[in-house]
Formats: sequence, C-alpha cells, structure tokens
Amino acid sequence: MTVRAELQPSTVKLGDLITLRVQTTHAPEIAVELPAFQKELGTFEVYASTALPAQVSGTQETQQFELELQNFTTGQQTLPSLGFHYRGTDHQIHTLKTPELKVTVEVVPPGPKDK
Repeated sequence: MTVRAELQPSTVKLGDLITLRVQTTHAPEIAVELPAFQKELGTFEVYASTALPAQVSGTQETQQFELELQNFTTGQQTLPSLGFHYRGTDHQIHTLKTPELKVTVEVVPPGPKDK
C-alpha cells in the first residue's frame, strides 16, 4: 500500500484556501480507513473535505480525497502528517502516514483604501 499527499499552492496569502490532495493505492482486498478530520490540523483550519469514488485498475484500487484548508498564521507553516489505518492481507491493523508538508503564509498587502 502507498499513500501520496500534495499541498497546493506552496505559498499563499493569509486566509487563502489551500488544497491538500491525498491518494492511497492498494490491493482491492485491503480495507483502508480514511482519517476522521477534526476542525483543525495543526495551525490549519479544515474548510471542506471531499472523498472521491474509489477507482479500480487491474489489481490496484485508488482512493482519493481533497481537503480545503486555511491558515491564519503568517510564516512557514507545517501541516502535520495524516495517519491511515488499514487491515493487511495478514489480517493485522497497520498504519501509513503522509509526510509533513510545508506552506508559506504571507501577509495580505494593504490595499489603496487601507490607510
């Protein structure tokens, strides 16, 4: 089983939406439990989440989901890793984690009317 995670864009303005895409690829007989998302992941707030339908291709099944996140703290921020539990072909529970991902949050520059 493999898990991939991607956070886009890597630089945002304060309060902008950031998309986290996560994909697991595994044999169809392996049952994967997607993490239960709290309202917050570290300094990130979860704005929305979507689980996409699983796709089967040959001997592999791919599950994908997307999270829309926001961050209201400037500077480099780290999204903590997400853990996925699955029951392997050995009937034991295993855990795979995404890597920690970094994003830079910049201050919104003042507009012409912000004087």
